[in-house]
Amino acid sequence: MECDAAVGILLRGCQVLMIRRSPDPRDPFFWDVSFPGGAVEEFDSDCLDTALREVSEEVGVELSRAQLAVELPVISPLSVRMRVKPFIFRVDNVRAKPGPEVERMFWLDLREVKEGYALIPRRGTVVRTLYCCGYVIWGMSYRLLKLIMNLLRERCDPRRQRVLHRLL
Repeated sequence: MECDAAVGILLRGCQVLMIRRSPDPRDPFFWDVSFPGGAVEEFDSDCLDTALREVSEEVGVELSRAQLAVELPVISPLSVRMRVKPFIFRVDNVRAKPGPEVERMFWLDLREVKEGYALIPRRGTVVRTLYCCGYVIWGMSYRLLKLIMNLLRERCDPRRQRVLHRLL
């Protein structure tokens, strides 16, 4: 299989569903803000199957392959050797609820995201971040969100919307 893990990015207009993982010392990403996702299991037929299963387990949303909008290239976290396959799904009216591996979930509006820098205590370094809804987003989630924001720039860029409002 081309991936070790997969994430499902649920896109609702200009919002994406983000989760904060529950504390688990075995999980190198616990407490991080991320997308629903996880490791490939031996019974998964492919990376998309992994993403569909993980979204169901972590946020209780049953997606179908037909809802797949975009398959992104494999990405890797900088801290762990792992190939992660991201998939974007368009969703409208979904009822998500956090599973046992999720401490909190929220819809992040891409028009309200602020860029900045933050000191990440467990790494002891300053990194580029995105900030929204009281959360600092960094690492692989930061890189994926930047990619999504670039893909949706025409529709979800608040500066572009202000210009359009002035013209109308």
